[in-house]
Amino acid sequence: MKTFNSVSDLDSAINAAIGVAMATTVTEAVTDLMVQNIDANVMSYEPSEYERRSVGGINDRNNIVGETANAGNVHELIVRNVAMPNVSVITGDYSAWDNNYHLADVIENGTMGPNNVPSRLRMPPRPFVQPTQEYIDIHPNVVMNAISKHLIT
Repeated sequence: MKTFNSVSDLDSAINAAIGVAMATTVTEAVTDLMVQNIDANVMSYEPSEYERRSVGGINDRNNIVGETANAGNVHELIVRNVAMPNVSVITGDYSAWDNNYHLADVIENGTMGPNNVPSRLRMPPRPFVQPTQEYIDIHPNVVMNAISKHLIT
């Protein structure tokens, strides 16, 4: 067992461990919740105008990324879904999606997206980010358990 010479050293070690946990086990826990909400709220219908991707889509865990920021004893985790739209849906210039529009925003908010999304493909909001955040707000033990899991292993 590691020993510490001062409370400051202990505090630094705890904060470092929490930072690593946020980037690993907490991100994984939030990703699990987000995928559950995507499956329930987004993937629950069969699209008629395009073929759903099996890899690279909104429910691909590789498209869900966590970004951490640590300032002293404050730790922040932002989990984002960075999936790009299905190329079979987009006509014309695909580059408009790079920085101005995000597929997650379009699905979450029902945003119209760039003009090169045919109107027949535009859908009402199908939130998956908001329900994920709401669940974590109501059940903060999800984050605490993930941090504890990391610290114990």
